[in-house]
Amino acid sequence: MFDLSPELQNKLRELNSLLKNRRENLKNRVAIREMLKNRGAKFINLKNYDSYENLLITGIDGSVNYYGVYPYRIFFFQAYAATPKGDKIIVSDVKAPFLEDKPDDDPKDRVLPALELEASLRAIDRFKPDIMLFDGGFIRYRRHAPERWEQVEKALLEKDVLGIGIIEEAQSQAIAKIVTDQIGVYDREILFGLLNPGEALFFDETLKEGFFTVFARLSRHPQAIAVDFLESQKERAKMALELLYALTPEDSRGIPFFLDVIDSKTKLSKETVEILLASCFDREILELYLRPLRDERLL
Repeated sequence: MFDLSPELQNKLRELNSLLKNRRENLKNRVAIREMLKNRGAKFINLKNYDSYENLLITGIDGSVNYYGVYPYRIFFFQAYAATPKGDKIIVSDVKAPFLEDKPDDDPKDRVLPALELEASLRAIDRFKPDIMLFDGGFIRYRRHAPERWEQVEKALLEKDVLGIGIIEEAQSQAIAKIVTDQIGVYDREILFGLLNPGEALFFDETLKEGFFTVFARLSRHPQAIAVDFLESQKERAKMALELLYALTPEDSRGIPFFLDVIDSKTKLSKETVEILLASCFDREILELYLRPLRDERLL
């Protein structure tokens, strides 16, 4: 058992009350839906897309883990492209910022997006998919790996592959700015419970420059997700959402099951990292540079 101070618990209860009051102010579902409709939003009921067996789907995901203590940290990156048939492509990299005279560097944003895009390029060429599901939105690719993103965007269009970026946590404020002038409110908060199961929210206006973004609730879970499309492929968005709806279990958290499977295969666990290090490093080097003393704790 942990020793907890009453002061800490009281502060947490105060924070809970603050958030509860804020939630009550944003809970008028009917009014929010009406406000969005007045701005041109459309609430569309999705049907299960029943012909997806004829489509070859490829999923893209990536993971990062690190081992060691500052400044001697090694980052492990892995990007994964896979199809439901079991085809897969793995692209990996390792970074040690302290060897580059950058001990404070967290290379996640500059390395992982580029690796995921490399995996997607290889998958487009090798698997020739109809649909490519990315675990995350497109903006981070354009921001952190712009040249590689241009290559992927060109390949998607030339090979007629429908690119779909699935965003679990809607961090944008496009909807929030329409319905409230409260500071610090994000779309995730507005979307919670706003849509019915199997319902999507379309906007005529562009919410992100260069991309077409739709929101959808694909299961009974009250949280909706955001979905990115290339602007030039937005006419296929409704079909794509009905495909995602068909691929998402009713009692799940609202993400296509196939992406959850890929996510579980992509992650490098702490145990896997330790096995890799033990098999590739001399013991003295491992103890000197990487193994934290806290791992030797007796209690």
